[in-house]
Amino acid sequence: MRTDSATAEMAWATTAPASRVTSTGAPGGMVTTDRDDWSEWMESYKHFGMGKATERESIVFERIGTNYKLSNLQAAVGVVQMRHVDELLERRRALAARYEQRLASSPGVTLPKTTEHGQHSYQSFCIFVPERDRLLSNLRGSGIEVQIGSYALHRHPAFVPGPHVAIPGPLEGSVYAFEHCLALPLFHELTGEQQERVVAALEAQLSAVPR
Repeated sequence: MRTDSATAEMAWATTAPASRVTSTGAPGGMVTTDRDDWSEWMESYKHFGMGKATERESIVFERIGTNYKLSNLQAAVGVVQMRHVDELLERRRALAARYEQRLASSPGVTLPKTTEHGQHSYQSFCIFVPERDRLLSNLRGSGIEVQIGSYALHRHPAFVPGPHVAIPGPLEGSVYAFEHCLALPLFHELTGEQQERVVAALEAQLSAVPR
């Protein structure tokens, strides 16, 4: 949060239940400053160290940051959801299995693999494809919300080799994943009809890839 101050370059306030004039429902606080550089640093630090970006694929990790944003209210919701975690996971695995069945013979698609005796939670359903950026742009243009599947963090300023960071080689796998990984829509209410539309649009785009 930014604000102009006549007395200090930075100020902060705490918000806690019962013991403060204002309450967010959980211990927390705010910082105000009229300095752009401090404001931008704090915004970045609380969002994984990301710099400003309007599109996910243009994100740059400028520093090592945090993701400390879970409130008591959110935690309470999470506790309730944990009572249904098996059902939620079963649904995502069923949707992932349908994608795998439909894309098994699609030219150019490399499907994810799960290690022997392992179970995948499918936070995302990612595939490797050629010309990922073109597919990403065209699929979004047709109304299908696909995302890049991964980042090559060693390419970002936050992870430049130094006293606290060591890069053991060129990390070809990380680079390949960043350049080819595409995350398809996956959410609890996703229908079979919607998956068919995603697959059809994807295969139409892949058909334009030179063999």
